[in-house]
Amino acid sequence: MGHTYKAHVHASSRGFQYTLENGYRLSVMFDHGNYCDNQDNMITEGVISSPNFEVAVFDPDDNFITLIDEEDEDGIRRVEQVIGWVPAQILPNLIQRIKFFPQYNPDWPKYQDELNLYALAFGKACEKAREEVNKKARDEAH
Repeated sequence: MGHTYKAHVHASSRGFQYTLENGYRLSVMFDHGNYCDNQDNMITEGVISSPNFEVAVFDPDDNFITLIDEEDEDGIRRVEQVIGWVPAQILPNLIQRIKFFPQYNPDWPKYQDELNLYALAFGKACEKAREEVNKKARDEAH
């Protein structure tokens, strides 16, 4: 039987993090210096809000999880642990995806491969949603 973690939320002035019962932690940041609409925000008081955010996911041992790992046409490899400008409307979907990440077991030989499948699908969902929102904005501008 796997270890069960207590779900909890943590907030900071820049965003929030949510630890799920499976121990994985979702980081949602959307203030100054984050890859989001508030990137250049200098206002330090009051409530911050944003239609998009920067996302990262950590395993129960606090390691970043790779969310993008691919090569482009020129064979240039792109590896990302943080994805920016993720549309806020897909947040429920992202939490749902993390619920199904494999039980944390770094000693299990197939664990990393299994995690990669879920993590890279998570990353793809983030980028796809961002592209859809950008396309919609372009279409509405014309």
